[in-house]
Amino acid sequence: MIRLSQPVIGVGLGVVLCLAACSSESDSVNSADSETAIEFELPATDAASGGQAHALPGPEDFGSVVSVSLSDSAEVDAGGQNIQSDGGTPTDSAAPPLDCLDVPGGDAEFDDCGVCDADDTNDNESCAQDCADVWGGRSTTDDCGVCDADDGNNNDTCERDCADVWDGNAVRDGCGVCDDNPDNDNTTCDEDCGGVPNGSAYVDDCGVCDADDTNDNSSCERDCADVWSGSAAQDDCGVCDADDSNNNDSCVQDCADVWAGTATTDDCGICDDDDGNNNATCSQDCAQVWGGSSRTDDCGVCDDNETNDNESCVQDCANVWGGSATRDDCGVCDDNNGNNNDTCVQDCNDVWGGPALQDDCGVCDEDPSNDCRISCDGPLLCQGEDCCLTIEVGGGSFPMGRGTENCTGCDTGCPPATSCSNNETAEHEASVSTYYLDKYEVTVGRFRNYVDSYDGTAPTTGAGAHPLIAGTGWDSDWDSELPNNSSTLSGDVACDNSYETWSASAGGSEDSAMNCVSWYEAFAFCIWDDARLPTELEWEYAAAGGDENRLYPWGSESPGTGTYASDLYGTISWSTPVGSNSLGNGLWGHSDLSGSALEWVFDYWDSTWYGNGGSSCDDCANLSSTLNHVARGGFWADTAGNLRSTRRITASAMSRSAAGGFRCARSL
Repeated sequence: MIRLSQPVIGVGLGVVLCLAACSSESDSVNSADSETAIEFELPATDAASGGQAHALPGPEDFGSVVSVSLSDSAEVDAGGQNIQSDGGTPTDSAAPPLDCLDVPGGDAEFDDCGVCDADDTNDNESCAQDCADVWGGRSTTDDCGVCDADDGNNNDTCERDCADVWDGNAVRDGCGVCDDNPDNDNTTCDEDCGGVPNGSAYVDDCGVCDADDTNDNSSCERDCADVWSGSAAQDDCGVCDADDSNNNDSCVQDCADVWAGTATTDDCGICDDDDGNNNATCSQDCAQVWGGSSRTDDCGVCDDNETNDNESCVQDCANVWGGSATRDDCGVCDDNNGNNNDTCVQDCNDVWGGPALQDDCGVCDEDPSNDCRISCDGPLLCQGEDCCLTIEVGGGSFPMGRGTENCTGCDTGCPPATSCSNNETAEHEASVSTYYLDKYEVTVGRFRNYVDSYDGTAPTTGAGAHPLIAGTGWDSDWDSELPNNSSTLSGDVACDNSYETWSASAGGSEDSAMNCVSWYEAFAFCIWDDARLPTELEWEYAAAGGDENRLYPWGSESPGTGTYASDLYGTISWSTPVGSNSLGNGLWGHSDLSGSALEWVFDYWDSTWYGNGGSSCDDCANLSSTLNHVARGGFWADTAGNLRSTRRITASAMSRSAAGGFRCARSL
């Protein structure tokens, strides 16, 4: 039988189990029989625990001491009972219990440190309680304040505070201060706009609070007062404030609807700010209204009613509506009654200021074409009318030179029995102003009056000029080309013993064309007769019938015997009176423009004058000074072809010929 006086459990201690017969001076159980003895040997301390005595279970942890008898196969349960054996029966011991020193009935006992002795004075001196109040226990309190013997979950239940204290209550406030005093939180710094102490967020000009510098002011604009996201606005007057109640109170709109603008509307209704052009686009009407439509009518009434113009008055002689001017007997129109008839005399018909004149022939009329000029003193009659008749030729343009619809050049399409000269081509446009041209060639009778009055005095310089062509008057260099006296002149014009028409005394040829006259003498005669020589342009215009462009003065019919002024057909004499063949008259009634005599004109001779276009002009003449001048028309001994309107002849200005005569022209 074995007595388990004190089962012992040691935590973490070495245990020696002997399953054979053991003997020990202490801590051993001896048996007199052959039953097995079990011995537990436990050291008092554990080096791993730092020399601390482990807590050992006391007797109370095992119940009462039980002695059992074990056979080789006996088993003992936890209560010390022999629960199985080979036939043994559990028995209770009546002996006194052993103390912890195996002293039966001893008073030694284990203290809290596991020390077994009977000294109460040193209890628990060899160990300490752990955090669970277990003497010699191994439980510890971790940083979180948890007490257990499990090192694997240390600090799992808490964290360190800002002061590095586990499960401490210190916190870091918004200013970055770490303590456990909530009374001074955030007192050492300021909060930012987001309520974050010592934060970096700020409010931008738009009122947005954030810490992003990249979007500052992107959500608003400055107002007119330079306030970001402000409500101030600039009104039409330029005033900047946030008061909508006084908008535009400080100014007005100009004419261009601009508030406080400087534009103004001028009297013409123009609105601009340019003072330099005020009223430049209109004028005042008669009612002094700028740009107005009122006007003063001829009677002096100013209104804008056109239906009553001139109803309140009449025109006076000066064409003044409502005027007081009157025309006196002299034809003078004025409003001065004190000078009536002071400016004129009565004409030969007793008309105050009248145009009628009594000519040298005693005739009083207003017709200048039948005035009895000096050359016609007598009077001299041609074909029953005044030999000095002159005819008005209306001006115009015509194709000057050779060429008609059927006769375009000297060698093409011209009527039979006609001829041509290249000095007549090419046909070209020319214009002439209205003029007068004598109906008849100067007759012997008219020239006799000139000879009778001639005293050798030359015309004044510039006399006889065409009023529209400078340089066409008499040149004093020509004075020496005139005879010295009347008798010399009379002898000079008797140039041909057979065909001259002049005679020293009046005879039967007084109404024949005067021939044998030089160019200078013809010009001097026309000046004496208050006229001039015609230009070549004027002569051809009359001969061609103006724009009818006649081949002959009478038309395009070929000349016939007894019809036109040429004696080569056997019946026309060189001394035939002027105007004898009326069928040969030109468009305006001029006689003998072809036939009778060649006629001097003013122009100098130039065979290329037409070809070079020199005569393509208005009222022109060839003034290129040469010894020769131009004669136009056919004469009494010419063939039919030489009677054409475009025929041109050149002759020395001093030459005299029985074929040559002239007629005079007059300006308006």
